[in-house]
Amino acid sequence: MRNAFRACNFKIEAEFQQDKTVIKARVTVTLKNGVLDPQGKAIVGALDSLGFEGVNSVRQGKVFDVELDTKDKNEAEARIKAMCDKLLANTVIEDYSVEIA
Repeated sequence: MRNAFRACNFKIEAEFQQDKTVIKARVTVTLKNGVLDPQGKAIVGALDSLGFEGVNSVRQGKVFDVELDTKDKNEAEARIKAMCDKLLANTVIEDYSVEIA
């Protein structure tokens, strides 16, 4: 079984706002392989009815942009992982990846 927290290339871009450092992170949540995606199937049907032929499959997902008040990259990574494990992703059926920008 794959670890729900995928290995990522973490990039840090600090934004300074009135003596505060903000670290931005993008979390992408997708269904695990093998999990049925009824919304994706509905999208394929809708695209076909709109004239977009040749679309074989669509997998839907979610994207979260999170800003953290911290200067510490390791702290940001740990906080984002905890957020994903507790709320942002259902790790039974979803995988997530994190990019800290």
